[in-house]
Amino acid sequence: MAMAIGDSIYASTCLSSDPYDTERADSLIHVLGNVGKPGVSLLIPPPSSRVLKLKTNNQVGLFNETSLHLLLTEYRVPYVVEHQGARDIQTFFQEAAVSIYDNGTWFGDIDIMKAVSQDSLVTRTPSACTHGVLPMADPADWQAVGKEKRKKKKKAKAVAAATPTGERVGEFQNRIRTIENWYELLDKPSAPVIARTRRNWMASLAFTGLNSQLGHRTRILPVHCAKRDALRTSKFMNSMAFEGEVIIE
Repeated sequence: MAMAIGDSIYASTCLSSDPYDTERADSLIHVLGNVGKPGVSLLIPPPSSRVLKLKTNNQVGLFNETSLHLLLTEYRVPYVVEHQGARDIQTFFQEAAVSIYDNGTWFGDIDIMKAVSQDSLVTRTPSACTHGVLPMADPADWQAVGKEKRKKKKKAKAVAAATPTGERVGEFQNRIRTIENWYELLDKPSAPVIARTRRNWMASLAFTGLNSQLGHRTRILPVHCAKRDALRTSKFMNSMAFEGEVIIE
């Protein structure tokens, strides 16, 4: 996931980017710094990652204190392709864990590169949709959708006025839950849930990593989704929500 040499660290962009924007790990960023080890250190994640065991019902903030920390373990082995008696080894594999902390509490270690590239578990909703919720590529298309939306809204008001309040709640709204903190993720219900972390790319990245590691499906919405009231649109939400899925908004 990164290479440290001298006073420079070359890391995969997925370690410092919003998970919505990073699907591949084939580009690098350059950071000034070092890991305090001689020679060239090739940073690799642990073969298995730890997760906090849920024992209490403590509450923490809305992911606003989430941070990611790099911790070097004691596992460090030389990188060699041939054994011909050379004693001067300059390159090593150095195990490094990326840990999630929120307000000083450790919640787990994650393999970010593996998480963001798991197509079977991580889905990114396109920034345009056919529901009239997310922007269209062509402004004319958006205007047409807006006109149609106003017609539907007027019709919906007429229908709602003649419908008892108890019958207005759709199937999806009955099942959806909101995750407010990391403890609720570790104790996630089987119903689809929403986590509001998209205004904090580091929290979104940490959430995607831990959620995928727990084996849950993750769907990441674009940042502008809330502005178009996507979460309040039954047609939009019902078309993409699955049982047990976590939606990052």
